[in-house]
Amino acid sequence: MYPETDIPSIGVTSEEIKIARDKADTTPTWDKAITEIQKKYNLNHQQAEQIFDSEYMELFEKICENKKNSPNFVASILCSSITNLERQGLHTTLLKPEHIIESFELLALTKYPKNH
Repeated sequence: MYPETDIPSIGVTSEEIKIARDKADTTPTWDKAITEIQKKYNLNHQQAEQIFDSEYMELFEKICENKKNSPNFVASILCSSITNLERQGLHTTLLKPEHIIESFELLALTKYPKNH
């Protein structure tokens, strides 16, 4: 293949290569990451994959760290219920992380029934 002539070359230093290699050595593979999530949160393989592959992984971990809500319940809401709202045409971008966290905190306090 010929080098791209319309795009300028980007130099990479040996230090940048070393940093990338170090990160690659410590970054778990997809399968290892899924297995770790399954064990840590007691999720089945499908739930672990869905939450890991979603935009909500950080939020999931933050909600689950207080141990007030079941990780299965949290994963289900984040991966299924919010996705269903999007499919129905609702703008889920209006759901800010702090609102989602507060909703789970209220559910943990049983101020609202989980089935509504």
